[in-house]
Amino acid sequence: MSKDDTSNQNTRPAVAAGIIGHMEQREWLKRAIARKGAHAFLLYGTANIGKRTVAETVARNVLGYDPAHPLGEHPDVKLVEPDREGSRPVIGIDAAREVRAFLSTTPLSADRKIVLLDEAEYLTDAAANALLKSIEEPAGDALIFLIAADRRRVLPTIRSRTLPVRFTRVDDDVLRNGLRAMGHGAAAADRIVTLAAGRAGIALSLLDDPKAEEAAARRVKAIAQLLDASRMVRLVYAARAAAAGEEAVRALADQWLTVLQKAVRNDPGAKTPRQAARATLQFARQMNSTAVRPDLLLEQALLSW
Repeated sequence: MSKDDTSNQNTRPAVAAGIIGHMEQREWLKRAIARKGAHAFLLYGTANIGKRTVAETVARNVLGYDPAHPLGEHPDVKLVEPDREGSRPVIGIDAAREVRAFLSTTPLSADRKIVLLDEAEYLTDAAANALLKSIEEPAGDALIFLIAADRRRVLPTIRSRTLPVRFTRVDDDVLRNGLRAMGHGAAAADRIVTLAAGRAGIALSLLDDPKAEEAAARRVKAIAQLLDASRMVRLVYAARAAAAGEEAVRALADQWLTVLQKAVRNDPGAKTPRQAARATLQFARQMNSTAVRPDLLLEQALLSW
């Protein structure tokens, strides 16, 4: 696979170490690390499709670390996640300095140190700048995995210094067979696949939480009904969604596309789902602008359906 766009074709069912699909990405990372010519990777793709699970599995294999123990307990692993106490998630300068300090020391029990930084799109400019040298030339034989749902939201200075590894949704048949291989019944697997839309993380969480599954089913139904809803109903939906905050609004585009793409597949000649899908894609692009009014973009997108 090209290092510039490692994509998952999902051509066969695969379950390994708790991972459903993504065998191509996993093998590519294994080869790249074995060659020791690369040390910093950006794993990107839709949320909850398995990027972090793959990164953690690769890290465990490199370290020879027992899956029974939390990865964060290993003395040569540094896990970084956004601080969610404010109005929006942030990975700030203090976290970046901790990473630099961690990488500046020699490993305690392994041959190399590993940093796993989740949701890299929330790095502040200052934090990203503080990490640049560590990403370019880490001390010792370190490995750095950055994970992001949207590569475009990761600062260019970080993108240019990491090897991109693209993750895509798992094919429905791969996901269904993977869930069954994990011991879930055929009926449950079929039911969940319709809600998960190729995201193994979502599928597994819904199987563990019946209330969450019911809520997901209601969301899918509500989105489908918007296609035939009046202007007023769409505006009310937009107002309620916007009130949940910017990050919740960002998540809507993914939820909408899940339903709309299925509607297009079920009825290729239908005009409304295609038009709605185009409006939703435009909405997702605009949300990545540096200065946006999420509520206004949301209204504009829904009124274009």
